[in-house]
Amino acid sequence: MRHRTFLIAALAAAGLAGAAGPAPKPVAPASRPTTRPAGGKVDFVTQVKPLLEANCAKCHGERPTKAYSLLTKKQAFTPGESDEPPIEPGKADQSLIVQLMKSDDPEHRMPQKKAAMTAADVGTIERWINEGAAWPDGVKLTPPPAEPAKK
Repeated sequence: MRHRTFLIAALAAAGLAGAAGPAPKPVAPASRPTTRPAGGKVDFVTQVKPLLEANCAKCHGERPTKAYSLLTKKQAFTPGESDEPPIEPGKADQSLIVQLMKSDDPEHRMPQKKAAMTAADVGTIERWINEGAAWPDGVKLTPPPAEPAKK
C-alpha cells in the first residue's frame, strides 16, 4: 500500500496523472469509393458489355460456334440449343451464362479457352442480371477480329 501511495504521489507531482485528458473520440473510417455510376445500378455499356466482349463474343458472337449467341439483346434473352435463355432478367442464379461462368467443371466452364473470369467480374454480371439485365436497344457486342486462317 505504501508503494502505491508513493507511485500516485510521484505521478501527480510530475503532472502525469490525468494529463492525457479524456480519451480521444474514434475517427470514423473514410467511406470506400464506389465503382458504380450514380444511382447505384450496374451500367451495361460501361461495365457489362466490355466483360462480355472480352470473354464471350469470340465464340458467342456473329457466327456462334456454340449453342447460343450473345451478340444482340434479342439473342441474349432467347433460348438456344439447350432451350434455356443465356440471361434470365432478375434471376442471375437461374441464368445459364452465370451457371457456366461459375462452373467448376472445365468441360462446361465459360470461357473455355481462356482463364476463368474473376469473382468480381462474374459478380458484376450477376448484379446486372439481378437488377433486370437492362440492355439498351441498338447496342450489340463487338466480337474481336477474326484470327487469320492457318495455312
